[in-house]
Amino acid sequence: MATKAAPVAPKPVAVPKTITHDRIIVVPGNTTTVAASPPPTPDSQAALVKTYNGNIFTTDNIPSSLANSVFYEYYRAGASGNATVSAWSSDTQQYYSTVCSSDGTMVSCYPQGTSNRYATVQFSQNAVDVHPPDQAAAYAASGHAGPNG
Repeated sequence: MATKAAPVAPKPVAVPKTITHDRIIVVPGNTTTVAASPPPTPDSQAALVKTYNGNIFTTDNIPSSLANSVFYEYYRAGASGNATVSAWSSDTQQYYSTVCSSDGTMVSCYPQGTSNRYATVQFSQNAVDVHPPDQAAAYAASGHAGPNG
């Protein structure tokens, strides 16, 4: 009499995901995992759903001009910890005071005065540390940093 083989358990499948302030949301096509950051307020439900340049993650309502400016201004400040920067949005034609904090791995920034009180821009500290100076200079020369440079 033949022995029946035991069923084989399926192997776990890696699912791309992004992490929000307090839950995990699967985002098809996103292959980067973003470390969770503390919410700006206890009731925050802001999901980091947009990606710019593969390195900058934001809540849904943040335009790319503001997200890139937050990254640039944090980089330009030589920041590796907590910093407040003034970031330009060409979409709204204004600067936003932006409070940033870093745990040494991830930088979480909160632009003040946007239409979403949970507005968040997040990127890795490593992306700041290895950002090529010539790219930063080209960004500054392009006028994207705003009228104050």
